[in-house]
Amino acid sequence: MKKTSILLAAPLVYFITAACAQNPMAAANGVMSSAGNFTCNAFCILSFTISSVAAIILILSGARYLTSAEDVAEREEMKRRVVYAILGLAVFMAGPSAVKFITGGTMAPFNCPCIPGFDNNGPLTPTTVPGLIAVILKPKNNGEYETGTDIDFMCKAYGGKLPYTYQWTSDIDGPIGATETFSRQLSRSPHVIKLEVKDSSGKNAIAQISINVIVPKPHPLK
Repeated sequence: MKKTSILLAAPLVYFITAACAQNPMAAANGVMSSAGNFTCNAFCILSFTISSVAAIILILSGARYLTSAEDVAEREEMKRRVVYAILGLAVFMAGPSAVKFITGGTMAPFNCPCIPGFDNNGPLTPTTVPGLIAVILKPKNNGEYETGTDIDFMCKAYGGKLPYTYQWTSDIDGPIGATETFSRQLSRSPHVIKLEVKDSSGKNAIAQISINVIVPKPHPLK
């Protein structure tokens, strides 16, 4: 019973974590990436753990059910364990949809391939989020990069009216890009990277991060 109780209680941990991470204001301020990654990692770990426990319970309970033909009480207990394991797994996997329903579909999205509907190619389309939200996915906030290397830039916009236009700027190098994804080098200096997204109706959203571009450290002489 303890194992099945864990299976049924674990979804609550995910619901709370996801609800905290899916905050539109956090996304608008450019901090969604770290919160989203935490939720994604937590869900992936829980998903693997609970799936494994459920599979073990199903196999062992099924085997004991088949070998306890003359023990009616034992067969009933094994049958209950199988039902609880399946129910707990189903409730857990329904977590993302439940969070969407509870919040009215207004959660700020993030990229997590482990969660159906929360990856970049999933059914969570820009029209599901009211207003317009811009999220910087790459580079990471407060990241450190070396001069002479290409830095990957990636963003995602949600809400508003398609199509979008993008404008990336650095407080040091000026305009650096005008697409959703691109790569380029930046000059040596701390940079404040600003992303402005505009939709076809004139609405705009802004996200901002800071990165530091440094000179590569010389390799020690052998």
